[in-house]
This record gives sequence, structure tokens and C-alpha cells, in this order.
Amino acid sequence: MSSTLEKFLEERKEFALGMLTTESFHFLTESLSTIVKEDTEEAISLLAQVDRLALEKLQSYEKEIFEMQKACQKVLKSGGRIFISGCGATGRLALSIEKIFLETFKKPQVISFMAGGDFALIKSVESFEDNKEYGIRQLKDLGFRENDILLGVTEGGETTFVLGTLEAARDISQHKPYFIYCNPDEELKSIERSLAVLEDKKIKNLNLTVGPMAISGSTRMQATTVQMLAVGLGVLYEHTDLSEFKTYLEQMLSDLLDLNFSGLAPFIKKEAGIYQNSGIITYTAPSDVAISVLTDTTERSPTFNLEGFETDEQDYASLSFLTISHETDSEQAWQALLGREPRALEWSGLPYPIGPDDLMKFDISENSVARRKALNPKMEVFKISFEQNTMNFSIKDLSSSFDLARSDLFFKHMALKLLLNIHSTLIMGILGRYEGNMMTYVRASNLKLMDRAIRYTNKLLQTHGVSADDTQMAKVLFELVERPSEKPIVLRLRDKFI
Repeated sequence: MSSTLEKFLEERKEFALGMLTTESFHFLTESLSTIVKEDTEEAISLLAQVDRLALEKLQSYEKEIFEMQKACQKVLKSGGRIFISGCGATGRLALSIEKIFLETFKKPQVISFMAGGDFALIKSVESFEDNKEYGIRQLKDLGFRENDILLGVTEGGETTFVLGTLEAARDISQHKPYFIYCNPDEELKSIERSLAVLEDKKIKNLNLTVGPMAISGSTRMQATTVQMLAVGLGVLYEHTDLSEFKTYLEQMLSDLLDLNFSGLAPFIKKEAGIYQNSGIITYTAPSDVAISVLTDTTERSPTFNLEGFETDEQDYASLSFLTISHETDSEQAWQALLGREPRALEWSGLPYPIGPDDLMKFDISENSVARRKALNPKMEVFKISFEQNTMNFSIKDLSSSFDLARSDLFFKHMALKLLLNIHSTLIMGILGRYEGNMMTYVRASNLKLMDRAIRYTNKLLQTHGVSADDTQMAKVLFELVERPSEKPIVLRLRDKFI
């Protein structure tokens, strides 16, 4: 038995998250993988309904979000800084808020970081997620001080890296850090590391539970949507009282839900068809919103077990990629994307290089359009652009516009996130990358995801009237992980026990 397997079996209780709301199955999308292949418009409507339920639920937390806003604005006015920590989807959320703040206010008073540094924007550095010390070190390396405040954002509420940053910030700053999460407290109290933070009187809890995700466990969707809204409203705005804040929030949510989601249907079909014909897509977007496009395209890799973005040294091309409009130099493109110099990590002893030079190998300048076309002549460009209150999409001979109720940058990012989440999720459904609303293509790359693979396999086995011992399943899972295959790990594991 390998030491990694032994660790998993010994610590599984701490990573067994099946009881969490964010890991459960949404009743509206139980047949999503079938519906999207038969009626794309209906599938869009279902995902839009799940978003609507989540956003409407967010209104019930308006008082708590307003209190966070007051705390953040007090720090900014005193000359302090807001630090935002996250991991994976919440890390990308954090960097997006920093970018919007820099674009809007031209001040470096928001400092965001994610597990693994900026390199993790492109490729998750899985060893960081389960490491508290890495979170503490990144926070301290960035110069967190007594007059700063930390917003620690974790979709599930149990990410060790983020919890570590909260505990460190508690001991350094005079301002209580905020723990921002999307599962009920009673569920999280069964997890020792979460319980310690929940019961710490020197840490403020902001619970944003909004129900199950549209795709089970895919917290890149509704969880990070409501968290991005809450954090953005706290960091980017100042309202005089709760009544004014409530009115603003209600209008923001109404404007987001007025988006023409049905207009996505032809783009979903077009992009899925290109992939089915062995083609690839290169998205191009202006620098002020490009990080939200990068977020969606890079998150397709771990969610649906796809090859991630390729470097300019590799001879294959990922299904999707991003380039920054009008940027022809990789370093300048990264600067434009982030609004600052990249902060990649140059620590010794890491599993693989994730420093600045390694990040630059992912050339997101327009030069990559020709490079990718040379790798795959069937490449098409998906162009995203804005004109005042209009968002424009175009690909090949297809183009359309989405009217926006407002033109401020934060709203543009939120609208783009909602549209692209639906767009990419339904493309992956057409390509068969999930069953029902279950992530059968989950990448078992850390302890939490290994537990998820076992849970999903058990659910599938039950439909066949089969039961299996979890310990034996874990042993087989670890063997399968060592033998990569194009077939999803959940289905491979299921087949071993039928």
C-alpha cells in the first residue's frame, strides 16, 4: 500500500465532503446531459434558473455583505489594504477583483493571491490546496500588515490553504479577517479544520449558502458567482446605509438576470461542432475583461478533465485558449491581463517550476493565434468585445450582441461570467463530459477529488444494484490514477466493480 493511499485512508474523514450542500445534486439539472443534446435552449433555461435561485438567495445575506463592505471601506480610508485569498476558482475570483479595482481606482490597495501564485491561473498547483503553511507563507511574503484586512474565500469552506491564511491574518492584523464560504455551518462543523475557524471569535464568518451547484461539486458556477458579487460589492463600492445598499444590490441582480441567455444557443452549438470536427478555439478579449475569459477557459480543464493551456514549447493545442486583444508580447499581455506585474512563485522544493519564466511560456499575446493555427489548421477565433452597454460575440460566420443594463467594469465581468459558465458547461454536456449533472470526468488529483470520484462511482454502482467497499475502491482508484486513460476515472472505477 503506497504512502499516499495510506494518507488518504487515514485522513479521509477530513476530505469526505459528500454531506456538503455544494457537493449535492441539484434537482433542476438531473437530466441536463440528455436535455442539452436534444434541446439546447431548454438546457440554457435550466442553468439560468439555477443561477436565478442562487442570486435571489444572495439577497437574504444583504446585511452581512453590507457589514463587510463597511469594514473594507474603513480599512481603505485609513490607508490599509485589502488582501483576498483563494484557491482554484476562488483564487481566480480574487485576482479578478484585484484587476477590477486597479482598473477602476488606479491604486494598489487590493492585493489578491491564490494557492500556487499567478501560475495557478493557468494550471492548478494541487499540492498547495491541502497545505496550510503555503497559505501562511504567501500571505506573509506579500507583506500583510497590522492595518490590512483579509478576505479568505473558499467555495466549500474547507480549503486548508485558505483557512491557513485566515489564521495567520488573525494574528497579524488589528482587523478581523473574513471567512467567506457557501455551505451551512452545521455541515462544516464535522470537519475539524473548518470548525476551528468557524468558532474563532477573532474571525468574522460570512456564510453565503445558496444551494447545490448546477453540476454537482462544480463550485466554479453558482458558488463563485455569489462570492464574486459579495466580495466585489464589499471592495469596490461604498454605500451610506443598509437601505441604499439593499436598493443597489436588488438592481444589480435584476440587471444580471435580464441578460438574454437564450442568445447563447447558436454559439454553444457552433463551438461544440468545431470540437466534434477536431477543431480548436482561441478566444480573444480586451485586457480589461480578459481575466474572466481566462477563468472560464482554464477551469474547463480540471472540471472536465481536458488538457490545459499549452506552452509555446509544446506541440499540441488545448481545445480552448485565450489571447489578449492588441497585445503582441507575452510579458506585456500578462501585465495587461493582471493590471500589474505577475507574481509567480520562485520557492525551492516545489513539485514543478511555477516561477515567472514558467508563466511566460504561456504566451497569451495575439502571437498565439498563428502558433495555434499552425498546430491545428481547424482553429477558429472566438472574439469577445464591448461597445458601451453592448457585449459582442463572434465566431466564424456567427455574430450576436448582448445588451447590458450598465457599463461599469464590475457588471461587465459578472455578466461575462454568467454567460460563459452556461456556455462552456453546455458545450461539455454536448461532448459527453458529464452524466446527468454528475462530473464523471472529475480529475482525481488531490485527496478531496479522490473522495469525490469514489462517491460518484458509488452512486453509479447503486443504479446497477451493486455495493462496494470504500477501502477496496480507494485501492483500485489509486492504481487507476497511475495508468492514465481517455476514459473518465469514475467510469473506469465503476467498471472494475460491475
